Amino acid sequence: MGNKGVFLAGSAAMAGIAVVVLGAAGVKFSNVVTRPKRRSLDSAMQEMLEHGIMPAEQVAAMKSERFEVISPYGYPLLGQWFEPEGLPSDKAIVIAHGYGYNRVGSLKYVSLFLNRGFHVIIYDHRNSGESGGDQTSMGYREKDDLKTIVDAVSARLGDGARIGTHGESMGAATVLLHAAMDPRVRFVIADCPYADLKEQLAYRLAVEYKLPSFPVLDAASVVTRMRDGYLFRDISPLQAIQDKNGLPDIPMLFIHGLEDDYIPPRASEKLHAAKKGISRLHLMPDAKHAASIHVHAEEYERVTASFLDEIGF
Repeated sequence: MGNKGVFLAGSAAMAGIAVVVLGAAGVKFSNVVTRPKRRSLDSAMQEMLEHGIMPAEQVAAMKSERFEVISPYGYPLLGQWFEPEGLPSDKAIVIAHGYGYNRVGSLKYVSLFLNRGFHVIIYDHRNSGESGGDQTSMGYREKDDLKTIVDAVSARLGDGARIGTHGESMGAATVLLHAAMDPRVRFVIADCPYADLKEQLAYRLAVEYKLPSFPVLDAASVVTRMRDGYLFRDISPLQAIQDKNGLPDIPMLFIHGLEDDYIPPRASEKLHAAKKGISRLHLMPDAKHAASIHVHAEEYERVTASFLDEIGF
């Protein structure tokens, strides 16, 4: 073999190694995104109490019934239904938790709505808490699960039920994606959502791994498409709002901590700018990711109440 042959053979070998390494990196990052470790309700509750997010006596006093529906993908979705006191109510809100967590993360929002006469439903996303499913899809399939839950709430309360949604982090992205496909939703409160998943993952890849998005993110997206049926670029609350001409008929409140370095507040700013009709943006000083209600409890309640008053809830 001449020098040219040796060079070509060496180049082919190096290219093969590069493909294998890139493929392995793609699988690893795809796993990081779509297969977080499932947390038990008990461990999440213990962490919440230790961090003082809710006092133990408040949690103990909360009464609810078990709630279960079957996802359109075949697995059970488990949650809790909190009934308001007093006269029958036609108001309900479904609360969606964040990535890698479970419905315990939604408990801190329950009293905001229960005290205003809402039925409050919290639940575990797919691959979370007590629900089924073996992978997280960052809102791609979670939006369909949420629609099924809204179906069940509507069936229980009647066709006249006025149903809103609230989400935190990935849950916030989910409620926005769901609103773009389900006109029954009367309002949305999105707390620290990402505007576009691919953009958010590129940011996390740079922060956590000091890597550029290309080619690792693209490889991970292809792996996810092959295994789970979607690309990262398919998940974009911003694009979903824009595709629906700004969703002018669904009032939205965006809340984001100014010190959020996990999902920067510019994500909510972009979503707010794209939203037509009633759109409110409130940036909480000194609050990190998903901590606005903990850092500014009274302000969070005031902002939420003002928004609900404005839209007649």
